[in-house]
Amino acid sequence: MEIIHSHWNQQHLEIWAENSNFKKNRQANNNKHFENECSAIHPFIIPSIQLEEIITSNFHFDLAKIKGQLTGSINLLLPSFDNKPLPSFENNRFIFSQNKITFQEWMIKTVSLEAYTAFDFLLSLPDDSPDSIIFSSSLKFWKLVAEFILSLIIRKSFIPGINVCSKNSNTTTFVGSWKAIISTKEDKKRLEFLVNSIPPYCQAIIQEKETTVKGLIISFIDTCIDAFLKKKLGLFLPPLQNGADFQEYEPITRAWMESLFDQNNHNLIAPTKKYAIFAGMVNAWLQKICPKEEEKHFQTCFRLQSPEPSEDLNCWKISFHLEAANDETIMIPAKEIWQSRLGIIRVLEDNYENPQERLMKDLGKASLIYPKLDNCLENSFPTSLILNTKQAIVFLKKYAQKLEQADFKVLLPSWWQKPSSKLGVHVILSEKEQDNANQSRGLFTLHSLIDFEWQIVVGDQSLSLEDFENWAKLRVPFIRIGGQWVRIDLDEIDTTIAFIEEKFGTLSFGEALQYQLTHSNKSDLGIPSITIEGKGSVKSHLKKLTQKSKITPILTPKQFNGMLRPYQKNGLSWLVYLQQIGFGACLADDMGLGKTIQIIAFLLYLQEIDSSTNDYPSVIICPTSILGNWSKEFEQFAPSLKVIIHHGSRRFSGKEFLEKVKEYDVVITTYNLVHRDFDDFSAVTWQNIILDEAQNIKNPHAKQTRSIKKLHGIFRVALTGTPIENSLSELWSIMDFLNPRYLGPLKQFNSHFTDPIESHHNEQKMDQLSQIIQPFILRRIKTDPKIIKDLPEKMEMKIYCSLTEEQALLYEAVVQNLFTQLQNIEGIQRKGLILSSITKLKQICNHPAQFTGQNKHSLSGRSNKFSRLSEMLEEVLANDEKALIFTQYAELGTMLKDYLENIFERDVLYLYGGTSQKKREQLIQRFQQEDHPAPSIFILSLKAGGVGLNLTAANHVFHVDRWWNPAVETQATDRAYRIGQNKAVFVYKFICPGTLEERIDQLIEKKKNLAQNLLTTGEAWLTELSTEQLREVLILKSMV
Repeated sequence: MEIIHSHWNQQHLEIWAENSNFKKNRQANNNKHFENECSAIHPFIIPSIQLEEIITSNFHFDLAKIKGQLTGSINLLLPSFDNKPLPSFENNRFIFSQNKITFQEWMIKTVSLEAYTAFDFLLSLPDDSPDSIIFSSSLKFWKLVAEFILSLIIRKSFIPGINVCSKNSNTTTFVGSWKAIISTKEDKKRLEFLVNSIPPYCQAIIQEKETTVKGLIISFIDTCIDAFLKKKLGLFLPPLQNGADFQEYEPITRAWMESLFDQNNHNLIAPTKKYAIFAGMVNAWLQKICPKEEEKHFQTCFRLQSPEPSEDLNCWKISFHLEAANDETIMIPAKEIWQSRLGIIRVLEDNYENPQERLMKDLGKASLIYPKLDNCLENSFPTSLILNTKQAIVFLKKYAQKLEQADFKVLLPSWWQKPSSKLGVHVILSEKEQDNANQSRGLFTLHSLIDFEWQIVVGDQSLSLEDFENWAKLRVPFIRIGGQWVRIDLDEIDTTIAFIEEKFGTLSFGEALQYQLTHSNKSDLGIPSITIEGKGSVKSHLKKLTQKSKITPILTPKQFNGMLRPYQKNGLSWLVYLQQIGFGACLADDMGLGKTIQIIAFLLYLQEIDSSTNDYPSVIICPTSILGNWSKEFEQFAPSLKVIIHHGSRRFSGKEFLEKVKEYDVVITTYNLVHRDFDDFSAVTWQNIILDEAQNIKNPHAKQTRSIKKLHGIFRVALTGTPIENSLSELWSIMDFLNPRYLGPLKQFNSHFTDPIESHHNEQKMDQLSQIIQPFILRRIKTDPKIIKDLPEKMEMKIYCSLTEEQALLYEAVVQNLFTQLQNIEGIQRKGLILSSITKLKQICNHPAQFTGQNKHSLSGRSNKFSRLSEMLEEVLANDEKALIFTQYAELGTMLKDYLENIFERDVLYLYGGTSQKKREQLIQRFQQEDHPAPSIFILSLKAGGVGLNLTAANHVFHVDRWWNPAVETQATDRAYRIGQNKAVFVYKFICPGTLEERIDQLIEKKKNLAQNLLTTGEAWLTELSTEQLREVLILKSMV
């Protein structure tokens, strides 16, 4: 590995390299060669030819084809040990005794590059050296200087000059040259950095002319700039010899100008006397363009002082000072300078001469930049300049920076150096006095107007709205508050005033709540931030809405026939609290966590605390598929509530409807019927409007949605496990039903939230929306550790799915035909007829197409079991969970597979008796995979898949049709509920109410132990019933 070095000898850049394997390199040489006459030759260098090959192959810089390259040599004074130079720092792997190290002179054979080639070479080097090469600190340093040179050239920071080669009394030899202008503060700092960071290796070269480090660097900079400009500008040599203005120049001037474009650097010779005149003119011209800096012991400073608390606001002062050039802590006020009689200032141990002259001279220069200083120069002994507020602003924004650029020091107030303090609005809220009607009903809504007091927050200070408005009229970017000055943004002042003017007198509780929830940092409100402080009831509401844990717990109603889990009690308390203050609620618990029974407990609670609620019935609106489920849940958990299902051709309407609903506590109906019977439903003021599967109103433009939103109700609840299925507009539609106008118009909501979140994945907007809606959405998920501890390992639920009209007609027809035929047959024929009829009834309960064998490709809308299954599976898939579906009928499994694949557009697995062993194993392996593309739905026939399988990837089990022996169902359920299952398992048993399925289920529940013994033979026991007993079991009963 080679280490490449570089050195500047004030004429050429000398490049050389040493081999990192210096031991081998040294042994390859003749030791006598080093010990005798050539002992001063560096022993570790590699030959120049080899170095050229390294440069050409690694940097694509062909030295052989470039002019200005030659073989050279330099002498370096290097640390040595045992008459050998130490390896360079980059390869120093050995520790030597400090006492034995000496400095010796070593001759180095080099590749010597002229300035232009050296400049080009350094700029061509990569930032990081190739694997086989090491850049020494010296090479890296001169590369850094070359980059500085390039920036000077780009910014045209150069000027023509004269370089004298020799001079005597008769003649002077000189040449035109270009030199760098290093005058800006940034360039000076950059040069100072280079001077302070030059590696020792760069200074090891023994120069013919002694120079300082700064002089060495300036020499390289000027030489490179001169070579580069002459090389480039020489191509565009101006036609001086034939130009019209050529005769206006003296011959010596013409020659000098031509030499500035001569890349060959031909020397010019002129009589010394004429040269002296010429040089004087050129130097005078150059001094005007780029004055030479004097050595300064002091730097003039301007300190801006803001008015003290006791002073007038228009009393700003710029005081004058001199700061010691070598010590920033020494700053002498102008007053002390003018009091010095001897013209000498003594500070510590040093005497500083002519400070008065320096101050006055600098004030004169500064007045050319900041004309306002002319006023104080009329005074013989100027010490300061007084400004009003507007003048101070102009100085801060414009002239302070200009003075600094001219190398004056400007000291500004510390508060001005800090970023602008953010403005904020602090609002103190209290509830307005309500009218008697509202007070009697205890209503407090999101649209209730509230009393409020404005305060403006600046940083950590606050002031009244009146004081802020007075400051705003001054149009200044700062403010004095609490005796301190604070910098502020004028644009923020304008937006804050505009916000207050817009909201003054019209702030609603809903708006205040949104500000409190989001803190409005950089929000669409246009103001930096807003904080809310509530008083009295408003304070309590804000606290409870933003911290659900602060809500007062509610005891389970006495009439509730069951037990609520802890999280369900929390849900009840939350619903009661929102109902009390009149805000709509979205209960969005995961499927299986008991949203239905929380609502039932809530309705019971309202009945217990206030019997007047009976004047206002509640309405539950749900899909047709779960009408029966709601009815059965009320029967089980709240038999004391009077419930009516508004459905079917016999439903009430008109005046009869209005009279009839008063007799009930709860009316259960469907989305379609609310729209169809809108006149009836809109004529009632409902105590509670409860939407189950509220995603049914996700389309805000649908007629059904618009009808439901027009209903009159005191309290609104939405139940859904998937408040957002495809778009945020669905969430808006649900929230607009619950709390109208809370999220603003749909168009505004889409521009503020939907587009930024869905199109641009704006996380800040997502967080803001989440915060705004969180008081009104309660969502618990099964994987939450707080919920898991409240759940049993297996939860079984019955899902009641009413028959559709088509199913009901078929069911009644089969039953009627059965009892007609039973009148004429007995014995084994009777048993056979009963069994075949039971099979038909069970098929009808599943789906009409299973019974008729027709229209199997048109399955939607004909079976509420199918509808409810797809609704529940939608939530399962939304949570990235998996489900097993069991049926005792192979043909139904095929229908379900086609139906579900069509709905969800994904693979649905199906295992039945005809599945081969190999295929069976493949299906199980695919389902058990944890990869995302793995199928999430597995349909199994009860006999083929009910035993012997391990399907723990699923935690939802659906029994679409019932088997008479509960042990068989349990065995099927245990495909998921077994060792290896790490989630709670949810089991759903579908039942058609009013049918054979419900009667068998009731019998099993009443006589569970007996049933497990007697019903193992399936349906055979039914054949032993009398006709009347059989009629009681099979006849279709109405739910209305």
